[in-house]
Amino acid sequence: MVANQLSETYIWEIPPPLPDGSPTPGSDLVNITSVRDVSLIDLSISFDMILVFTWRDPRLTFQHLRVKGHLLICVS
Repeated sequence: MVANQLSETYIWEIPPPLPDGSPTPGSDLVNITSVRDVSLIDLSISFDMILVFTWRDPRLTFQHLRVKGHLLICVS
């Protein structure tokens, strides 16, 4: 399935459930890139971060990812 062939009900922001209805396993990464401010008076902290969620979506199939037995993408 390619992007222009996705179902109208496909929501790419939400991981799909597994066939048995259980949640899809995934991983997350939180990377705090900088601490901007720490206030003991206000009991607050301000920082910049990168938040990444990843999961494998079995609803998608990709074509042309193997050339002569070599995988053209890296999957972690």
